[in-house]
Amino acid sequence: MEFPSVFKVYIVKDSHNKVDMMRNTLFVFFVLITINSYSQSSEDFSYGQYFGDGTFVIKGKVENKPADMDSWKFAVTGFTSNVPYTMPVADDGSFEKEIPITDVQDVYLYLDDAITIFSYPGDTIEVYFDGNKHSETLRLKGKNTDREKELALCLQIYNNHRQAFLDIPGLKYNRDIGEEELISKLNEYYDSKIETIKSFEKENGKFPFLGKFRDEAYFESILPLTNKKELLPKIHCEYPDEISTLRDNGTESAPTPPYTTLDYKRFRTNDSYRTFLEYYVSDSGLFFKPVSAYVKNNYYFALSCLTNDAIRDWYITRKLNFAFTYFNFNETAFVYNEFKKICANKDYLNLLERKYQAALRIQPGSPAPDFELKDENGKLVKLSDLKGKFVYMDFWGMSCAPCIHEFRNSTPQLREKYKDFDIVYVYINITDDEASWKRGIERYDLQGINLIAEGWEENPTCQAYNILGIPHYVLIDKDGKIVNNKSERPSVILSEEENSEFDQVVRGRK
Repeated sequence: MEFPSVFKVYIVKDSHNKVDMMRNTLFVFFVLITINSYSQSSEDFSYGQYFGDGTFVIKGKVENKPADMDSWKFAVTGFTSNVPYTMPVADDGSFEKEIPITDVQDVYLYLDDAITIFSYPGDTIEVYFDGNKHSETLRLKGKNTDREKELALCLQIYNNHRQAFLDIPGLKYNRDIGEEELISKLNEYYDSKIETIKSFEKENGKFPFLGKFRDEAYFESILPLTNKKELLPKIHCEYPDEISTLRDNGTESAPTPPYTTLDYKRFRTNDSYRTFLEYYVSDSGLFFKPVSAYVKNNYYFALSCLTNDAIRDWYITRKLNFAFTYFNFNETAFVYNEFKKICANKDYLNLLERKYQAALRIQPGSPAPDFELKDENGKLVKLSDLKGKFVYMDFWGMSCAPCIHEFRNSTPQLREKYKDFDIVYVYINITDDEASWKRGIERYDLQGINLIAEGWEENPTCQAYNILGIPHYVLIDKDGKIVNNKSERPSVILSEEENSEFDQVVRGRK
């Protein structure tokens, strides 16, 4: 399919920044242009057979299964969020599960670590590992030779590049390295990963999703540069499947760098491309003023530059999903009602309606949604049982560095400072299994009520409070009403002292 004109600008009711919008749109698309999204070289092939809604199967066996191992976990990326799953394991170690999927999505196997593979409708993946040594004994089988190659390369990339992959996103915020060193590190990562792919191809031959691996290497490498677009051309790029164009003199130009394209095929096959695209567009619109109208400005900016309706609707859905948790509710609700008039994706609208209703129920002054969760002793605890005291809820996880930073540096001081007030501290773990959660309680001396809400976005408690990221804090008054569903974290409360909302509320000044 082809995209309409790049410089289409929507006329909107709230258009106080239309001049800035046009200028910023031109700025972004000086480097971000649209092309025929299914253009391919003779070496490429159509991904169309892998698109659409369907299911795939994961099956296999845990060898030497421990007696207490009754399941293991994995997740599937989607267009709006990752979907977690628990795989039941039979007494003989066997397991099998059919999983819904749309288009080509990454699959994270949580076996000691998040081991990334991918799947699509109609696929079958066999997984085998030792119950005592998960990742180091992992074996994958596909339904044909090509799938065997793709899964083997997934494991090779994991083994060779996992730590570097984890380090790459943080480079965007590392103020200790200059631009030259940043470019060097990104090119080193790209060159290393491309060399792994090229060596594997040389030894094993071509296979259908070879381009997906190349795409991942490139878009992972340029992710830290979404707010430094002038540096993007400095990242190495080997794209033999890209389309070259003819210069005016008839000679062939170099391939078009992938960051200059808005490509629907990549959008449907590559989560790293979607991640880059989201940050790229967001960072391009950050200088809209006023900041207080961030949600509206981001929405209008997306309307003006994302001229493919499917990508536009995805991007706006992602932003509204986030905004219902972290930004002004009235502004977000206004944008949501405008978006409903043009969005054709019912799944997106259903998601946003759930988020809207949840956000509506947790506005300041609303009764806090009740829940019942298990504590570390297996006892069920209801939120409503805590009425009569202030409740400070802390949603956290063991892999969340900011959560742990607060536990180590601010949480004990907060409890000590307000020890004479009727405050209950409720720590709700949303990312870990029971054993890891209990180790965390002890390690970080979490004095209060400790609860677990497994499944994150799939958990009813997380859904009720619109928990998209951690740490996340909620303050509830003695009457069981929401004070703030986006409350300050302990370090902020301590630094702001009497100016913090927390301090004013518990001392009765607000």
